[in-house]
Amino acid sequence: MVAAILRNVGLLNVESEEDISVSAISGGNTNRVYRVSHTEATARGGTRDFLLRLFGYGTEVFIDRQQEALIYRAVSSQGLCPKLLATFSEGRIEEFVPGQPLSAKQFRSCAFSAQIARQLRAFHSISDVKGLPKPTIPPLIAQLRAWATKARSVCGSAWGGIDVASLEGEVDRLEARLLAVSSPVCLCHNDVNHLNILLRPTKLETPGQGTSEGTEREIGGCHSNAGCAATTPALGPVAGDDIVFIDLEYAGWNYRGFDLGNLLCEWASDFQSPHPCELDFSTHYPTTEEQKHIARAYLGSGAQEEAIEALVIEMNEFALASHLLWGMWGLIQSKMSTSEFESVSYAQQRLAAYFEGMRRYQRLQGS
Repeated sequence: MVAAILRNVGLLNVESEEDISVSAISGGNTNRVYRVSHTEATARGGTRDFLLRLFGYGTEVFIDRQQEALIYRAVSSQGLCPKLLATFSEGRIEEFVPGQPLSAKQFRSCAFSAQIARQLRAFHSISDVKGLPKPTIPPLIAQLRAWATKARSVCGSAWGGIDVASLEGEVDRLEARLLAVSSPVCLCHNDVNHLNILLRPTKLETPGQGTSEGTEREIGGCHSNAGCAATTPALGPVAGDDIVFIDLEYAGWNYRGFDLGNLLCEWASDFQSPHPCELDFSTHYPTTEEQKHIARAYLGSGAQEEAIEALVIEMNEFALASHLLWGMWGLIQSKMSTSEFESVSYAQQRLAAYFEGMRRYQRLQGS
């Protein structure tokens, strides 16, 4: 099958499966991913290793594959993700980038959190996606409403102890709250977590640290370091940074705050642990200083404290949208996916965090 795909897209003229070697890289919730190697011929672009991505069954519920292809081409052209080599109806073929995903500990470290913020700023600077005009109002709220309706359709009024029927009303509540938050519209990754960031092989040591893991809770000693607060990047990858974004299935036009708020939420996850669905917001959600460190790195050197504090507020407001969106994703996945990921448990935790955030807001409003 793989040999036929390579022939059909004109990437390699291979006669049979014996001419190539194929090894599985991951079996995620939305794709099956393989490394494909050819030992005799040279591929277009001068590489003999490819990454073959086959789209998962039923993922069209969440993912617009046509939009994904348009965005991938735009992001790839700026060097912010692996090169796109070929597309076909059931998947695509990408440049194979040797390396490894960040660990959860690296993701939370001072040096890498600054790199992630800078690369997100570069990602957000992409202003043109051919075939996908930038909207005045991004589809976040419409997507939340659609997923709330889908969750009720597949789960019923209640599922896993969750009042599914109430989620459509929660979208209205959240929309009213976010209307008070100023956040620019830009091209967003929308799913930045530690597994969706690849560390290049020559940079497997944490920058400035000398270890592959980095140090957690070190922000107080790093946030004033000029190396963690680069100037506003030009379009394209940030010079000196060692990471590359992968898995753009959910990318699209969105509010900047969603990407950054989602980044805060993902500090609580460790998808490489024995229990990947478990989230630890009480221990790992970034402290105020860590949030300021991220905001400072995103805004660049010279950012005023007022702008940093405003961005921290923006991030936390949109973190609620992240909780609600991925909570509903978990509900739908629990009914439609064959993955072993414990989607109901994941949904319970994300939605619990959402409701706690809304209650905290109400208490502050009432004080």
